[in-house]
Amino acid sequence: MKRKIIVVICIVAIALFAWRYIALNQQYPSPPTVYAAAREDLEIGGYRFSVIEMEKQDGSYIESIMPNYFLGYGNGEDAFRSKDATVLLADIRVTKLDDSDDYLDLTSVSFEIGAWSNQFDKDVYARINEEHRDLYINMRKDESTTLTLPIVLTKDVFVENNLSEKELCLVLAYYPVKYVLLAGRI
Repeated sequence: MKRKIIVVICIVAIALFAWRYIALNQQYPSPPTVYAAAREDLEIGGYRFSVIEMEKQDGSYIESIMPNYFLGYGNGEDAFRSKDATVLLADIRVTKLDDSDDYLDLTSVSFEIGAWSNQFDKDVYARINEEHRDLYINMRKDESTTLTLPIVLTKDVFVENNLSEKELCLVLAYYPVKYVLLAGRI
């Protein structure tokens, strides 16, 4: 009798989980994805974005502009120091297309390499983009600006010899449509 109750409870739990899973995915489906190839423009929210150039540096780049910059802790007590990192610099051009009063919001911009996803390093961004240190940029219609977005990759996440095989993607929005600029191979 006890075994039958456990089996019934498991079946009911699985059925409830499946029902919620299906209902949730019907209400919030995976977004369609719009891609723009490297060196092409992508228009979203009154702005035109394009990747101008990609550059790969070692950690000495960060050390030169931010000595002793601390990236965080790794496994155990090992610290991630900037000198041990690989830095990808994505130069992007942004042009405002309309005369609205909204700001360019960089807080939702992220990068993807395969299954890995992360935002750019905001401290390094503020240091190398002297004119636009803030993540909200006020622009006028037809005004263009170039920004350098730094992506810091630590050794525990990426093996250096595998990076050349990877495609870097700049994700400008995730929902209701995912907008992706293919920045090119690293």
